[in-house]
Amino acid sequence: ALQVASWGGKIVTMEMDPVNATIARNHIEMCGLSHVVTVQLGHSDDAVQIVLEKYGPGSVDMVFMDQRGTAFHDDLQRLERIGLLTDPAVVIADNVLKPGAPYHVWRICSMPHYRTDIVDLREFGSAPVEDWITVSWVHRGPTYGMPAEDRRELVALARESDRFRLRAMATSMKDLVG
Repeated sequence: ALQVASWGGKIVTMEMDPVNATIARNHIEMCGLSHVVTVQLGHSDDAVQIVLEKYGPGSVDMVFMDQRGTAFHDDLQRLERIGLLTDPAVVIADNVLKPGAPYHVWRICSMPHYRTDIVDLREFGSAPVEDWITVSWVHRGPTYGMPAEDRRELVALARESDRFRLRAMATSMKDLVG
């Protein structure tokens, strides 16, 4: 945020959980960065429209996605379709291997308006667990905003990714509650 502040940029983060949003806002305020960082409360389905209305078309230079991986591709296509992204824009997606984002990986690797690097890393707090992030440069082009080609094989992978994610969340909640 300090780097973005130096050139007058803004950061907007979307948070669905009001408690997490409040914690984030307090941290941002304590760091003296509330003039740079805005925490937009709400699900991305609603919050994206608010960001578009507040900042305008072509106002988003970078997107970091860390929600349910099987929704990344829909969210990215929507950002393109409504014209929120600059040209070029950078899109980073986390946890694309575990629990997985098969539709997203297919989209960014099969459509020509993306240039993508897949980065292998270790999951935070669990060194033996491999995961991937993707870093994509998105340019306008004939396939921009369009759906990717349907692949039947991806349906089974996406279902398994969601099941894996739900099991991981249930285990985390059990550990929290005891």
